Amino acid sequence: MINISERVTRVTTSNDANSPLWAPGVRATLEFNRSVALSPGKEVRLRYDLTGDGHFLDCVGIPQLTHTIARRGQMVVIHYRLSHWITPAKLSRLRSRTSEKAPESRGRVSDEPVADLIPA
Repeated sequence: MINISERVTRVTTSNDANSPLWAPGVRATLEFNRSVALSPGKEVRLRYDLTGDGHFLDCVGIPQLTHTIARRGQMVVIHYRLSHWITPAKLSRLRSRTSEKAPESRGRVSDEPVADLIPA
């Protein structure tokens, strides 16, 4: 298994329309890139900070290749996507941790409570 904790380019969360109604929580989709291709079917552990509070979550799985950018005279960059399900219990813990910090202490400029920024 390859451990990856850098070069995460995008993290999105959403309620999955394809999930059964009895499965609450959110789907986190992580996009990352590498200069060296992963072997097909290679499992990775991707560590990321969803709330920006320094607490990392792990996502383990087989990433999907999305595209490759190769420009003449520059490094080749291979882009991947990996998703996982965040349970309501984990969301609750994330919300309680982020609500303890003021938005200003994290560099945010917002009147909205940080805990409200994580989808329910």
